[in-house]
Amino acid sequence: MLAMPVLYDELGREGRLVDLLLAEIGRMPASSLHVAVPQDDRLGRICESVLSRAGEIRTLDEWALLTGLSRRTITRLFRRETGMSFSAWQQRVRLMEALARLGGGASVTSVALDVGYDSPSAFTAMFKRVLGTCPRTYLDWA
Repeated sequence: MLAMPVLYDELGREGRLVDLLLAEIGRMPASSLHVAVPQDDRLGRICESVLSRAGEIRTLDEWALLTGLSRRTITRLFRRETGMSFSAWQQRVRLMEALARLGGGASVTSVALDVGYDSPSAFTAMFKRVLGTCPRTYLDWA
């Protein structure tokens, strides 16, 4: 780890503030994006497909046709097993894939299109709504 020069009195007021901030940061819960995968085999097949192809967006009606389940059953089971709606779950999967690709150096435009957004602006709006900042600023900070 790189040591930075201390630009404050470590025993003075600033030093105590830094110590307090570091202690508070250490107490914060780890925040990471993750998705719960349902135990139900039928939903598991849907999730497996979404996880392997995050940019291929299907509606609940399409999944209902493919699985033989009703839209209502998928919705009910999904909320019960993951604690979130299918659309929120799918959005989180897309965001996780986007973060991985952005972190690998891909452009915002290519990532937006690869994870199923119609435009970079739609992707950026979702990104900002969920993470509180635009993709470039997030990556500069991370």
